[in-house]
This record gives sequence, C-alpha cells and structure tokens, in this order.
Amino acid sequence: MLRLVALLGTLVLTGCQSQEAAMDIVCNADQKCTACQGMSRPDAQREATVQYIMKNVSHAEVKKMLNEIRAVSPEEKKTRVLAAASQAGIDSCPMAEIFAAPPPE
Repeated sequence: MLRLVALLGTLVLTGCQSQEAAMDIVCNADQKCTACQGMSRPDAQREATVQYIMKNVSHAEVKKMLNEIRAVSPEEKKTRVLAAASQAGIDSCPMAEIFAAPPPE
C-alpha cells in the first residue's frame, strides 16, 4: 500500500510524464515544433522553441532544470542539458548545441 501511495505521489509530481519523454521533447524540440521551423528571424524561432518546450514538458525535475539553466552560461546550459539527457537514457541531444549558442542578435 505504501508503495502505491509513493508511486501515485511521483506520478502527480511529474505530471505523469517520464523523464525520458520530457527530455526527448527538450532534446528534439527543433524537429518536433513544426510551427517553429522556417521562421525568418532566428530570435523569434528560438523564443518559439523555448515556448514549445515549456508548454509540452510537465516532468517536475526537467522543468526545474530548465528554469535553473536560465541563469547560467551557454556552456553550462549545454553541460546540464546533456547530463539530464544522459540521466534519462537519451544518447543524442541536438538542442544542447542550440542552448550553448549565444542568443541571436
């Protein structure tokens, strides 16, 4: 019974989304967000991609990581995103390179 309560608590806290599913959204947002593709302004595309990620990720730990990386250097963002992807069992994370890029001017 105690295990069931713990499991239900975990599901509620994570929004029933696995860490792997959440990190798949983060890592592949540039491909998954069809509305983000083909925008003429890189800054608008980047903002739309971030909004897509924030709208579609409900896993609490991944959301926490995404909020925390806002205040770190681009290289540290890349490091943390790659670590979270690896922890979730994801080998490739193309968005990590985009997180590491300086913001478009």
